[in-house]
Amino acid sequence: MESLKEKIYRNAFIISALVSFVFGAVKLINVLKNAELPRYLLSVSFEALVFISCAVCLVVGAKKSASFFEKAFGAVCKIVLAYFSVIMPFVHYLNNINRTFLETELYKSAFCIFCTASVYMICSFRRHGICFNASFSESESYKKRVLKRIGKAGIYVAVCLIVSVSLAFLIIPLALMKWYVYKTIYIYVSSYVLTSLLYFLYSVLEKESSSLYIGLSRKTVMALTAVALASALNKIFTFVIPYVFNGWVSAFFAGKIPEYVDIFITVALVIYMIYFVYEYRKINENRLLAIGCYVFSFAKIANIVICELMETVRYISMPRIVETPDGYEMLILTTWIEILISLICYAMAILGLALVIISLIKDKMISPLNVISVVVWVLLFVCSICLDGVLHPNVLAHLKSACELLTLVYFVFVAKEVTAKTPMPLAMNDF
Repeated sequence: MESLKEKIYRNAFIISALVSFVFGAVKLINVLKNAELPRYLLSVSFEALVFISCAVCLVVGAKKSASFFEKAFGAVCKIVLAYFSVIMPFVHYLNNINRTFLETELYKSAFCIFCTASVYMICSFRRHGICFNASFSESESYKKRVLKRIGKAGIYVAVCLIVSVSLAFLIIPLALMKWYVYKTIYIYVSSYVLTSLLYFLYSVLEKESSSLYIGLSRKTVMALTAVALASALNKIFTFVIPYVFNGWVSAFFAGKIPEYVDIFITVALVIYMIYFVYEYRKINENRLLAIGCYVFSFAKIANIVICELMETVRYISMPRIVETPDGYEMLILTTWIEILISLICYAMAILGLALVIISLIKDKMISPLNVISVVVWVLLFVCSICLDGVLHPNVLAHLKSACELLTLVYFVFVAKEVTAKTPMPLAMNDF
């Protein structure tokens, strides 16, 4: 079991190295092609650090004893976060003194690395029945140990935030400080709060899954309800904030916060789907359900990572737009590629959800009438393609958000129906 856990951590290093290498390579091309000074290579150093750290751990870990990768993973996370806090004010300053050089925000690649590595680890842990909190999973103070971990992480993040803002006062002109402070506080606080909530959700479901349940636990349904509620609040926030604030405040809070809260909501939804499969296997080994959940999860995460990568690629041609029409051609090409990939991922997500519904109908867990939902999803997908270019982009975006929210709410009721038809638990370990 220990060697299998180490293998999962090792593969997480490999995935993080690959994602950081791809983002770093694209950003490096942008720097070499569009930046006049070599100091802009500093913006690529974050991805370089992640890649080198992962590569070193993989090489050293091959000769070390058991539990090396698990310990190294935590150490690398701390080193990367500390370096991020130091380099962020420098990158912000460089990007503001040269307006002709455009690049993706530093934290976007960090989010993509986090999403891919964390989702892989969660899938692997659940697939093999390994507890992430194995060292204290049987402890009576399980809840306190989880909250203690969250508290320790909060202290470390707070120190990194203070360091980053303090360095900014030495580097960044006062005229640019207001925007930087707002952005930095948002990144650190929102990332910490949302990651802590994800870890807490993971711990709740992990503890519940370790109990002697025959069927689905109620807390798994409660977790999906929480995800749906968070999604609803985020979408309401997106719609209301432009009418409350004006200027850059509206642009920042209406654009940045909902976008990255959606990323964490997606990761939370993937966690739920994985645990849904894991608990459902206690009732019936349904491969079609598992395939559907994994297809849906892959589509959602791939859409996040690829869209962020295409934005990075798009910046390579941005300075050429003013000088030559070739820049427009590259911009249009990358935009169409991103749209195509989004449509493919959207179609895969619908396919995954359809497989889940069909498998549950096949097992007589839900009414056959639920097949209507599959038809509705297909019709909405076709309508979204047909209406693109007809409706205003903001109107179409709000309609898509409403459909996604209704789908989440629908799955809450599906999960409740499945839970009601599963056997009662033999025993229950309260969180």
